[in-house]
Amino acid sequence: MKTTKIRGNDYVTVNERVKYFRSIERYDNCAVNEEIVKFDENQIIVLVTITEVVDGQVHVLSQAHAQEFITQTGVNKTSFLENAMTSALGRALGYLGIGIDAAIASKDEVENAKAMDSKILPKLTKQQFNSTLSGSKQQAVNVLKNFRATEEQKNQIKTKFKL
Repeated sequence: MKTTKIRGNDYVTVNERVKYFRSIERYDNCAVNEEIVKFDENQIIVLVTITEVVDGQVHVLSQAHAQEFITQTGVNKTSFLENAMTSALGRALGYLGIGIDAAIASKDEVENAKAMDSKILPKLTKQQFNSTLSGSKQQAVNVLKNFRATEEQKNQIKTKFKL
């Protein structure tokens, strides 16, 4: 399979994994099923299941989840679903042993992880949280976007400011 370099390592892209999967007779009776597991204003989590029909029975060969955060810029502003599905599919194919010489993760997962390394959000302190609750709606929006908050903190901020 054709590879591309990521961080100096050879990597088989998901499209190459799919082409291989569809070209092998062993997988002729297989189907790829995609499901949205969770979807809210911040993220999407999907599940891809690869199944095979044998003697009228459906057997699960592989399953994989992927999560993408919805962003205000970049590809995940408009294509978070597609990115999540591609990542989960690449991982599910990897679990079948397809294209995993160096890594199971999809190219997007690797690149997103690299980008996130430089964008790790600071944790919202108790003092910052309390200041947010007594601040403006715009400040609350900025805090939710720029700080890591607990689910309880997020819910309190969203409730208070009707976000």
